[in-house]
Amino acid sequence: LRQLTDFQTQCLVGIAKFGGKAPTSTAFLKSTGISQPSSVSRALKKLVSIRVIYHYGDEYRFVNPFLSLWLQNRDF
Repeated sequence: LRQLTDFQTQCLVGIAKFGGKAPTSTAFLKSTGISQPSSVSRALKKLVSIRVIYHYGDEYRFVNPFLSLWLQNRDF
């Protein structure tokens, strides 16, 4: 997590807590505190490229499901 930007970390936490469907929706943006959908899109693209998450169908999923569980139990 130290190598990720704040937006990337916020996106990961959002995906862990609220699922990877519609990450540019208004509800997802409000829950993560990110105001621009383009910021989410860039962060997700980077997270996919470094293989933290992957895009499957219409949603994003964690490569390592234990990371998702760990993020859900953290207070960010």
